[in-house]
Amino acid sequence: MRFPLTCNLAADWRIAVLVLSVYSVAMCLNMFGAGTVTADSFVAGDRFRDCPVCPEMIVVPARDFVMGSPHYEVGRPPQERPPREVSVREKFAMALYEIKISEWKSCASEDACASGADIQSEGNSEFGWREWKRTLPVVGISWSESKKYTAWLASKTGFEYRLPSEAEWEHAARGGTSTGQFWDGLEDTVCEFANLDVSNGCADGYEGIAPVGSYQANAFGLYDMIGNVAEWVEDCWYEGYEWAPTDGTPSLRTERPEPLAPGPLGDCNQKVYRGGHWKSDLDEARSASRAGLGMDERSDYIGFRIVRALP
Repeated sequence: MRFPLTCNLAADWRIAVLVLSVYSVAMCLNMFGAGTVTADSFVAGDRFRDCPVCPEMIVVPARDFVMGSPHYEVGRPPQERPPREVSVREKFAMALYEIKISEWKSCASEDACASGADIQSEGNSEFGWREWKRTLPVVGISWSESKKYTAWLASKTGFEYRLPSEAEWEHAARGGTSTGQFWDGLEDTVCEFANLDVSNGCADGYEGIAPVGSYQANAFGLYDMIGNVAEWVEDCWYEGYEWAPTDGTPSLRTERPEPLAPGPLGDCNQKVYRGGHWKSDLDEARSASRAGLGMDERSDYIGFRIVRALP
């Protein structure tokens, strides 16, 4: 006996729509991070966003590394000493780029961050808050103001956003290398990897700040870790690493661990910024380079980058 083939077009159409809908939801969950549950769900190099206006993040591996500069590194000042082994015990996610003007404006539009009109800095009162500059990294943001941005993201997403510790930042900037720069360090290659002072001879078309991602990424997939704009980190300012933690957490100590312990006192009214910037020469454009500034001060060459803890 032969059975005739039948085709229920209405039913087939409804099934197709259902399948596409389920697929679309799955893709959105993956795109915005809503489908991720534990740190084990992530591997180094994974990218995600937690919301449409959230920065794109990339997963940085946990690893031991030597923080600070060795005695033979050119341009090495005292505040980068002594070098010591640090263990970043947990992988974390870091913003792929420095926080952009467009991302800051999303926070400002909800009155959680300062508006462009509120931000002033020498030589750049508007900080480029015009539409065509939305892909530039935001500058003129004090350390205290950068914390408002991370608090806004945490409130918006339910995830722990924060500034990186100094150790996390240097680990991420090195990208698994132990050299002064994450590239080969030769002056004739710097223009491919970092936006520095024009006196370095780079004919890259940028005499100041460049749009994020204009230069090659490091081995961890992070852009502009050296140059373009310097970046705030969580730590209090110290003149050296004598008391600095070795577990990847920020340096927040302001008292000596013992009454006669050697080493400088920390100053938590000043915060550390890292990475060099568009006004830097090659000596400042090193993974170990560090400097400090008052927590409520602003600069036209300092921005920030954020990290997110992985649950």
